[in-house]
Amino acid sequence: MKLKRKHPCGECPFRQESMKGWLGPWTLDSILQQVHAEVPGHKTPGLACHLDVAVQLERKEDISNEELYEKSHVCVGSLHHANASFKRYKHPELNVMAAEVGLLSTILDLFKFRKHHGGE
Repeated sequence: MKLKRKHPCGECPFRQESMKGWLGPWTLDSILQQVHAEVPGHKTPGLACHLDVAVQLERKEDISNEELYEKSHVCVGSLHHANASFKRYKHPELNVMAAEVGLLSTILDLFKFRKHHGGE
């Protein structure tokens, strides 16, 4: 995945002003697992931007998850969220991206994200 921007898009579910309960194509547990759990040696680390995923799914292309992630940009909101949640990535590429985007005060940390999206 590539880092396209440094600020999350307006619809990013990691923003404080995001629509409560809306997580794009993910469930609460699946999105948090992708952001916080790292699989050693996994070729496509991190969370893909939901806008990129939506475009690929709309096209209904026969595409594998790995190809989907290779064609996508990393979710900048998830990097800010990881920083707000004191997550240190083991994957060097994600560490560099997280350091590059920094921390925004408008991003939900892990506790607030769960509460905001209905997983109390």
